[in-house]
Amino acid sequence: MSYPVVEKWLIGKKESTKAVYNSALDAYIEFTGLNPTQLIDEAEADREKKARERGTPELHVRRFQEWLFTKYQQKTRGPSNSRRKNKFGVSENLAKMYCAAIKSFYTANGFPLDIKLGKARKKTKNFKIVIRGSEISKFLSVATTLRDKAIIKFMYESCQGVSEVCSPNYGDIKQYKEDGMEIWQFHMIRKKTGTEYYTEIGQEAIELLKLYFEERKRSGEKLDHLSPVFVKEGRKKSTRQRITPNLIENMLKTLAIKSGLVTEEQMEQADINPARPHALRAGGMSVLKLAGYNEEAVEFRCGHELDSTRQAYWLTRPEELRQLFRKHYNSLRVKGTSLFDQKEVQKLREMLAEKEITVQALAENGKLKVAELQRLREELNQQRVELEEMKKTWEKWLREQYEADREAIKDLQKWREEFNKRYKEQNREEVR
Repeated sequence: MSYPVVEKWLIGKKESTKAVYNSALDAYIEFTGLNPTQLIDEAEADREKKARERGTPELHVRRFQEWLFTKYQQKTRGPSNSRRKNKFGVSENLAKMYCAAIKSFYTANGFPLDIKLGKARKKTKNFKIVIRGSEISKFLSVATTLRDKAIIKFMYESCQGVSEVCSPNYGDIKQYKEDGMEIWQFHMIRKKTGTEYYTEIGQEAIELLKLYFEERKRSGEKLDHLSPVFVKEGRKKSTRQRITPNLIENMLKTLAIKSGLVTEEQMEQADINPARPHALRAGGMSVLKLAGYNEEAVEFRCGHELDSTRQAYWLTRPEELRQLFRKHYNSLRVKGTSLFDQKEVQKLREMLAEKEITVQALAENGKLKVAELQRLREELNQQRVELEEMKKTWEKWLREQYEADREAIKDLQKWREEFNKRYKEQNREEVR
């Protein structure tokens, strides 16, 4: 059921913002037991009371924040949106976000709330791992697919959020790959803010991506300009569908436990994965800053909006950013660790060589088939000409036969008339 007060609130908002706002409103409705129209009616009635009796909406929101933090039963991600058993309370940031959303709901409908939300008690069970090269090494050592290895290194080197990791297409890097460039640069647009920026990856991430693309080509996929850089695997592999943020989140959650970075108990107790995608993004940013990378450049390559003062003096070219990244790339390398099994690399190279030989043989065979087809076409055209000549000859003969038959018929009719005439005359003489 749609509510005008909700439509008024959400109009003009981005889809990602609408999703958060709707989730917040669903939780608030569950907490208060009132639908959106009733909430605004209650606020309107509250404002008509005497000053010392007002404040019902504000009290609701304060209590809502505490309820979110302690009693709200969490839901799983995905279409089912089912409740998670024995998982109560959300993170401090999410509780704040939901309360801010509800405040905006009241404001959009003409009832701004006079309330400052206090800090919720921080949960000690929620933490974020500080990611450095050693942690990336552990992730890579337990990742079982080239795609997962490439995603991990891509995210760490490019310092991108999970949504931005899902967005590039093969066409965005095809030229770099074909030219053999040592630094690949991506022109990005951050979904959250619409900010345009550039980010880069270096040798290790590039090598993993090349192997990943070779594997996909070997399986029969034809990579074109709009092919996603990362696609779904498992049952969806054959469909070549673009990977989604929740799949990357789940992949990192599994690898965090498998690598020993997080225990199963810690993961069960935490609201969010301590080794989540943002931890990789933050780790890459921190490493570059510690290595002396220009701070504005780090913020820019991550898609963060610079304030007006810094933006006014931050003017640079893509090539300058590539040079800056090349200078500091060593700090992002995973030293002393094999990113991939060298036997697998050799196997992939050999299979690629065999594939190229096969393609060349098919090309030669194709040329022969084209020549044969051309010969058959010429032969067919000759047969057509001969058939046309035969047709003309046959038609001429038929016409001549037809004319000869007509003359014969005329002679026969003439003879028959003369015969009848003589026969009648003879009969008359005999009668006499």
